[in-house]
Amino acid sequence: MPFLYAILLMFVTHGLQPNAVMPSDIETYLQKGLNLEQQGEPEQALILWQLAIDELTTPSVAIATEYLRIATQYGLRDYYPTAHETYQWGMSGYNPEAMLINRKPLEEEISRMEPLLEQSVHRHWTQLLEANSPMLLEEMLKYWERLNIRPSTPFNERLIEHWERIAYAREHYSMRSDPPYDTDARGLYYVKYGLADYKETGRVDVTQDKMRWILDQFLPKDPDSNPDYTPTSYELMLVSNAISNLFLNPEYELWIYDSPAEEMSHNLVLIFGHRSGGRFGKLDVLEDFMPGSAFDMSALLREGIQPDRPIIQPGLVLQLIYYEHFYAKDPYFAELHASLTSEVYRGGLNNIPDPLLAGTLRSRNINQTNRLIDQSPDEFSTEEKKIAEIPIQVYQYRLLDSSNRPVLATFVESYPHNAFITDFVQNEEALTTEFLNEAESFDNLFDWYQLIHGLQLRTGQWDLLGQARQFPELLVDPDAEIPSRTSMLIHWNERSDTQVFYAELVNIHPDSEPQMESLFSESLRGLGKVEIEQPQPLALREGELGVRDIILGYNKLDEVPDDLVLFHFTPANTHKIPAGENLVVHFEVYQLQTDPDGFSSFDLDYEIRPRSRLFDWARSQADQFTISLTFENEGDRFVESLEIETIQLEPGNYELTFTIREPASNQTHEQQIEFEVVD
Repeated sequence: MPFLYAILLMFVTHGLQPNAVMPSDIETYLQKGLNLEQQGEPEQALILWQLAIDELTTPSVAIATEYLRIATQYGLRDYYPTAHETYQWGMSGYNPEAMLINRKPLEEEISRMEPLLEQSVHRHWTQLLEANSPMLLEEMLKYWERLNIRPSTPFNERLIEHWERIAYAREHYSMRSDPPYDTDARGLYYVKYGLADYKETGRVDVTQDKMRWILDQFLPKDPDSNPDYTPTSYELMLVSNAISNLFLNPEYELWIYDSPAEEMSHNLVLIFGHRSGGRFGKLDVLEDFMPGSAFDMSALLREGIQPDRPIIQPGLVLQLIYYEHFYAKDPYFAELHASLTSEVYRGGLNNIPDPLLAGTLRSRNINQTNRLIDQSPDEFSTEEKKIAEIPIQVYQYRLLDSSNRPVLATFVESYPHNAFITDFVQNEEALTTEFLNEAESFDNLFDWYQLIHGLQLRTGQWDLLGQARQFPELLVDPDAEIPSRTSMLIHWNERSDTQVFYAELVNIHPDSEPQMESLFSESLRGLGKVEIEQPQPLALREGELGVRDIILGYNKLDEVPDDLVLFHFTPANTHKIPAGENLVVHFEVYQLQTDPDGFSSFDLDYEIRPRSRLFDWARSQADQFTISLTFENEGDRFVESLEIETIQLEPGNYELTFTIREPASNQTHEQQIEFEVVD
């Protein structure tokens, strides 16, 4: 331990007695740390609490969450990894006694996490807390593990991001002090979603000129009246008076998040302001700015309008003004504005709409908005937007290994070229200045980069069952036929529910810098992640001829060590075969019937036909691509990568019919597979 650090520990722990630690000592450590914060020494508070971890026999949720609060509130980024570790320690009291000691801070932590949770999860956690069940702690930790943006490291950036958002919200959204973050409504949504992609504040101008223009659409002069009497002006006065008496024209704040979830048909649009006659908060629709009385006739009756006199409602005037103001800000508003004007002007000009129309439109807008909000996620990270995305594709084929256990032949393909180019442009000078010429610079450039493919197997409760990492060749040509690829055999695991695949691009050059500052390590320059359900295994009934997932490829290789690749050909997982290449079909046959000498046999027919120009093909070339073969094999299992001569096939779409017949059992298996020959 450095001398200065030791002196500092002696200072902050003066007066404490770490021996025979009891629950009361948790409060002692906690309060001393808070006192240090009040004295302007937040970093010393963290050092004190770090010492408490070694001294306390009971983990403390209160110390763990206060550690996170202080580290993020004061921007003590060097302590973020320790903050994550302290949180894990604080949530590790898996016994009833620790649960009782931590009951109050656990209740507060559940409250802080509630806005991010599905209602069923929050209800379940509350029940676990009431039952004093230590399972609560494990489930809360597993929740954050699920959200971990970068699976390859134990440090959880999403947890730190959550507490950074809380700190920011408390500082910037203080119009109210509502739970769970002691902020106004904006703070709650900022903690859920982070900084909006678009943000705007303003007011909607409800002016006499705008109201006059709207009323002029419906109220022409009465030719039978006094020529000095203008109904438009009179109606304007009445409606204007009603609006002035009911409406205060408040300020709004608009947040727009760009498509935060695939299932959302629109961007996520949030509106904040003072609800008519109420407190500041999130508004469901623009009509929330307007008083409810603007949507009935009572206000106009008080202004002197006769019940039998046609008049446009104040609410409809406000709707037309508000939706016209917002329609260009997002497609969501544009659609509502188009729907509104279509209904209002359905009867044409000079026709006053139905008096009930304004209320009907308000109800419809509320229902439509609620449907969109229901599609929005409970939370999402904006931190991962700071790292260039690496798209990932995963292809899996169900096979059996030599012991007839189900396995998944898995290919992970990633496309890191955009992440690489972005980082290279950012750091070109640092990456190339030490080389004498451009050719040498390019040859050595890739020494600084490394591409990583990884896999994690998870249970439904997110327990980690196993993981693996591979280091594929970094391919950065966007027009290359083959992406960066790794292959692996994954044994099917009955406990596994989810497979997490990820790709990372790192730059280890000491003078390079990431494009944006983030919570990730500085060497990370690209990131991709995909979670998939573990496919069902290949399962065969006794005596059943087993042929399942067929793998297509090309460019068969004859002399490749078995430990380098799964298959001795280039897989075509997208079923695209380069023109001029022979097609390779990998198939495996299981549970063949054997004769007394242990040998088995089967017949194979394959046929390739184009998916168009069928009759021309049938007359000219069909016989060249219809083959029958007989295979004899020792044992009941057969594995083959069959090369089919297709060099002369023209670019286009084709269908391969693959039929296996076993005379001994009179069983047949047939598959049709589509593929494309591409230039």
